[in-house]
Amino acid sequence: MRLDNLHAEYDYAWGYDQRHAKTHGPLSAEQRAKTPPIAHPAVIAHPETGRPALFLSDIWIRRFKGISEPETEALLDAVMAIAAAPEAEYRHQWQPGDIVLWDNRSTMHKACPFDEANTRRLMHRTTIQGATPKRFDG
Repeated sequence: MRLDNLHAEYDYAWGYDQRHAKTHGPLSAEQRAKTPPIAHPAVIAHPETGRPALFLSDIWIRRFKGISEPETEALLDAVMAIAAAPEAEYRHQWQPGDIVLWDNRSTMHKACPFDEANTRRLMHRTTIQGATPKRFDG
């Protein structure tokens, strides 16, 4: 199956229910209404370089359009096993004063556990408004 022909349905409320509702409580009807499912191409063209980039999340994608949820899960698992393989990973070894920036349009990232009781961290997020991701037609 070719990813570049698929559109993924991102469903925040579904993902929240799967991972956070038990510890953080349920989303309100208002919160659910503000975050309806949305579909994006699985492979996009990077807006600056034109190169293909996976536009996937194994946390928030509920299904690929036209594919069942179990088939979607199996496909995402296979893709993520390659994309998140140790040889493809960069893990930053933090030092005081470090700043790390990345381009969300072509970089997968996630937080790693840390000693929250004995470590202070300061994070700022900057989001730059941009175009809706476009399907890669390469």
